[in-house]
Amino acid sequence: MRVSRANALAIAASLALTGCIGGGAALLQQFPALAPKSVAVSGGEVIVQGPSGFCVDPRSRREGDGTSFAMLGACSSIANSARADRPSQPAVLSVAVSDPGELIVADAWLSMQDFLATEAGRASLARDGNAASVEPPEVRLIDEVLVVTARDTSPAPADALDSTYWRGIFNLGDRIVTVSVYAHDEQALSDSTALRLLFDFVGSIRNANNAA
Repeated sequence: MRVSRANALAIAASLALTGCIGGGAALLQQFPALAPKSVAVSGGEVIVQGPSGFCVDPRSRREGDGTSFAMLGACSSIANSARADRPSQPAVLSVAVSDPGELIVADAWLSMQDFLATEAGRASLARDGNAASVEPPEVRLIDEVLVVTARDTSPAPADALDSTYWRGIFNLGDRIVTVSVYAHDEQALSDSTALRLLFDFVGSIRNANNAA
């Protein structure tokens, strides 16, 4: 089922926010901090919880403009403690949660596939907003999650993330949740490993919110 370009653009708004992580990833290693394994966002209505070994960086949280945003990293890095948990696969994660709406992501994926093949669509995936920085992405629908794999050649944040990232977009009740997986520059992820981590993240959020 194809939906309107406006609905595709509604999903693209989430892609644009999570694509602009900028120097925020550097917060994960700056100084000791609390390392919560879960936090409430969107006025306390949504619980963000990462996969095993990942904690939320409280300094990365943003609320406003219709979206809540946070980043997650190894609990040991955020807490600056070797005794804290760490994931089996090093990576940086991000999550964005929209305000309530009516869009069903699974119904929009063909429109998104078309949109992301355009110059405007590729620009929404680029950290620098330049379509030329992003190669045509791979767009898939897996278990009601819209999965976008893209390679962004624009300058990476301070802690040198790999140019390829994986993004999953899904409904949580009447909200759209966008989760992303970024590998460190010297610790690249295979597609299968990144997808397992992505869906572990999706599952953690669904379980924390008692969603199917």
